[in-house]
Amino acid sequence: MSTRVQRTRNALLLAAEDLFSSKGFEKTSIAAICRKAGLSNGVFYRHFKNKDDIFRTITNEMMESFQRSVKIVKSSSKRDELKHLYISAFEALWKSRRRFKAFHEAEYRLKNIEDLVDATYLDAISKILKTNAFEIRPALKWFLIGPIRFSAIYWIIFKNNKVPVEVIDDLLDFTCHGFDIPARMSGEVTRFSINKKASYGNDNRSLIMESAEKLFGKKGYFKTSVYEIMSGAGFGQGTFYLYFKNKQALLEELVMFANRKLRHMMRDASIDLGSRLEKEIRNYRVFLEFMKEHRELYEIVRESEFIVDNLGYRYYEKLLSSYVKALRSSMDSGELRPMNEHSIAIFLMGIGHFMGLDLVFRPRYPVDKWEEYLIDLAKLIARGLEV
Repeated sequence: MSTRVQRTRNALLLAAEDLFSSKGFEKTSIAAICRKAGLSNGVFYRHFKNKDDIFRTITNEMMESFQRSVKIVKSSSKRDELKHLYISAFEALWKSRRRFKAFHEAEYRLKNIEDLVDATYLDAISKILKTNAFEIRPALKWFLIGPIRFSAIYWIIFKNNKVPVEVIDDLLDFTCHGFDIPARMSGEVTRFSINKKASYGNDNRSLIMESAEKLFGKKGYFKTSVYEIMSGAGFGQGTFYLYFKNKQALLEELVMFANRKLRHMMRDASIDLGSRLEKEIRNYRVFLEFMKEHRELYEIVRESEFIVDNLGYRYYEKLLSSYVKALRSSMDSGELRPMNEHSIAIFLMGIGHFMGLDLVFRPRYPVDKWEEYLIDLAKLIARGLEV
């Protein structure tokens, strides 16, 4: 490839990377990429087949760069090796933070990218634990990888900050010791089912939201029209604007409805349980059941991150606030040792998020093993790796 051709290709890649990271995949057009690169649309097709092609090229390059950056420094201590893994992963993602934003969307849209990220972390973890990646049981995978990945999303993408050094120390401490409490738990904790789906109500506004949930979840936000939503609700298109300013306003209301219903369901399901550990495990079960019953709604929550600025952050921040408050109460009462409740909340949310993806969103493991996984996870949250 000549220098001129390479220069043109790189200009397209840089323009696309910038637009994908700032606007998202759906809102970025080939014409916009070419305008930003100062090139004609015809030039684009000499280098890439379509928008999917350039998106995959960017994410594949990011994946290769990330795989090279995640290093394990040989040490006699698993703690030291874990810390080096955390530092190298966070540093690599921070240095490529603009590309990481596009990469984060690729993890949602492209299954092969999500699988490669999982495999990269599993390979590193297996070397530290001196085992084979395929021998790492599901609960251990979520416990070790969920907090790393969600911390990177929270700090680098949501907060646009480098992951703080103290958070890395908190992560190492949590990985090694967990809550540092006995792993005692009632057998009833993991057994829970939702009696009925969360209801919107019977008024016109609720009927519109219910129709939108089904359509957004099945077809996606951008491929669903207001006309289709209103037809599904049994109304004419003009009625929509009596209740919502536009389609984006409806999306935001759906996302915050999901957040509110999930938080209330978790609170009500765990209120009579005795320990913080039991409450955490019961809340995971509630989360899984909620996702199973409202798969379309959770599809919407995930897609919304790449449509409306800060909507994903607002969704997770409200959940985070509930976690922080509960953890602080348990620490103040002496039930849990002093820890950074904000960091621990992020780690626990990360475990739940990636467990949900593996069990419900893109199932990798059988439903009849859920209780077994949660019992195993409870031991890890209680005691950590004990290294």
